[in-house]
Amino acid sequence: RSQRPPRGSGSSMGGWYSPRGLYRREELGGLSVTRFCEAVRAEGVPLCTPACNRALHTHPLFLDLDVYGAGRPTRIANSPEDAGPRQEAGTLPRAEAIQASVFSVPWFKKYRRGIIAEHATAFRKAALNYRALLFGDPGDPTGPGAAGAWGASSLTHDR
Repeated sequence: RSQRPPRGSGSSMGGWYSPRGLYRREELGGLSVTRFCEAVRAEGVPLCTPACNRALHTHPLFLDLDVYGAGRPTRIANSPEDAGPRQEAGTLPRAEAIQASVFSVPWFKKYRRGIIAEHATAFRKAALNYRALLFGDPGDPTGPGAAGAWGASSLTHDR
């Protein structure tokens, strides 16, 4: 499904940085977003990938990373007590499940009707032919970090 300004708002300028399509697998016979994106890419849309940024609450920086060597997680290093519950993996299931419900879509800096129509046709073709795509569908990756990555590339470290 596309994201659009509200009907009747008078706006034609709905735009998002790094837009995502909303994937409704139940409307496509359970087809995984991974397989759907493969089909769209095969139709000539290279920037269609499943998932989005991983949920930041699961990143070690927000859980247990000791950035400054204080001997305890930086998020609580200067607090008299723990700064509240840590939202570890599994504590915010809806935020963590979004990976299987979205996919990247191309964004257009200029209104080029023909190119946009070609892209729309590729998405439409994949959606209309979902039954053929069900055969051999590998499903979506599972487990922590199976799809997507954290958006801030500087938030990485070796464990």
